[in-house]
Amino acid sequence: MTDKHGQFRLELLKMMHDRGFKGTTMRLLAERLDCDVANLYNYMESKQKMLDYFLFDISARFHQEIDLIRGSGFNAKDKLNHLVHMYVQMSHTKPYQMSLLVNEWRHLAEVRQKLFLRERKSFERKVRSIIEEGMAQGEFRILQPDIATHLVLSSTRWLFNYFTSPGGSINPHELERQISVFVETGILKS
Repeated sequence: MTDKHGQFRLELLKMMHDRGFKGTTMRLLAERLDCDVANLYNYMESKQKMLDYFLFDISARFHQEIDLIRGSGFNAKDKLNHLVHMYVQMSHTKPYQMSLLVNEWRHLAEVRQKLFLRERKSFERKVRSIIEEGMAQGEFRILQPDIATHLVLSSTRWLFNYFTSPGGSINPHELERQISVFVETGILKS
């Protein structure tokens, strides 16, 4: 990927984050990049295809990481800490793609949206399996697994805001520590 291609993608991601998918137009992107609209099509087929690429790329990364975490020899508590670490690192290194996961997936084409939602459900089941493992091993409190899963995921989904907001930067290691303490306090057995 050329530097120009990388710059184009980053600006498109920023614009989708700031203006939303519908508010992002090729004309506005061309103005931001100081180029002709026609030149943009050298870098992408369509705005829709780019949204698809960004969402499925980050989704694949999440699945790769959660599969490694689940397949490790760590106990459930450490697996949960690695999950938090994964979210913080992805939010730190790919904050604009992370924001698309929360806000813009609804704009995928219908067939792709269904596939994306299936992948998201699959990821949630993988997280749930870690929580159920911790409950079965006596590491975690006995909670309704779906509720515990959504509470854990809800505590991490918004982290991209720290890395996309002006003046919102925070040391990712400190953020990870605080989220881990919060999650552990709620789920670990005393």
